[in-house]
Amino acid sequence: MTSSTSSHGFEHALVIGASMTGLLAARVLSEHFREVTIVERDELVDAPDIRKGVPQGRHAHALLCRGQHVMEQLFPGLFEDLVARGAHRIDMGAQAGWVHFGKWKIRHHSGLTSYYQSRPLLEWCVRARVTALPNVHFVRGDAAELLPTADGNGVNGALIRLRGRADADATAQLGTLKADLIIDASGRGSRTPRWLEQLGYMQPRATAVRIDAGYGTRVYRRPANVPADKQVVILYPDPPRTKRAGFMIPIEGDRWLVTIGGRFCDYAPEDEAGFLE
Repeated sequence: MTSSTSSHGFEHALVIGASMTGLLAARVLSEHFREVTIVERDELVDAPDIRKGVPQGRHAHALLCRGQHVMEQLFPGLFEDLVARGAHRIDMGAQAGWVHFGKWKIRHHSGLTSYYQSRPLLEWCVRARVTALPNVHFVRGDAAELLPTADGNGVNGALIRLRGRADADATAQLGTLKADLIIDASGRGSRTPRWLEQLGYMQPRATAVRIDAGYGTRVYRRPANVPADKQVVILYPDPPRTKRAGFMIPIEGDRWLVTIGGRFCDYAPEDEAGFLE
C-alpha cells in the first residue's frame, strides 16, 4: 500500500463482493481510507430479499456470540433494530432443544444470547448501515481482472465490468478502479487464484475432502404463544447411523424457518409431503 496525506491514512480501498464479509470489511476500512468502493454484481434492492449471489441465504443461519459482539461494536444499535423488525433473542442453553448423537442436551441458562432472523434481514440491516457511511460507495459490476503495478511487483487496481439493470454481458462496460488495497470477498466463486496465476504467481495447492452436503428449506407460519423453550430445535446427526441434520428457528414475520441438511447425497425430499415426513 502507498501512504497518502489524507486524514484517513490511505486513499482508496476496493472490496469485491457485498457479502457479509465484504460489508464488515468495508466498515473497518472506512476508518483508514479516504474512500472505500464495494463492487457487487447483484442488484442491491432496499429490502431483505434473497440474492442470487447468496444461494445459501434462504437456509437457517445462526449468528455466534463472538460475531455478534464484533457487529455490535461496528454497528451500535444493530440488534435492537433487528428485534424491532421481528428478530428473536434466544438463550441457546435454556431455550433451544438440541439433539446430538441421539441424546437431548441438558438445558441450562448459559447467559449467551443469540439472535435469530432470516439471513437476508441481517444482511439488509448491515448493508443499510454501511451505505450510510459517507466514504463508502457501491458499484454494480464484477471484477474482470487485477491490474499490476508498473514494476510488476504488486497490484494497484482492478478492471471492473460495470452493469446497469440489465445483466447481459453485451450491455456491460469496462472500467478501471485504482486501489491501495483490494479485498476479495466474493466467496466460493472467487477468481483471485486464477488472476494471481495470470500475473505470474503460483497458485496454492488445494486439497478437497468431499462430503456432498446439501440443504432444503421451507418456511411455516408459527403458531401464537409458542413457549419460550420451544422456539428453536436443532437435530444433529448420529453418525454413522444417520447423515441428516435439522434446524428449526424463529424468524421475523411470525414464521419458522425449517432447514434439513444431508451429507453424502442424503438430501431432503423436494416435495412438501416428503419434506414434512
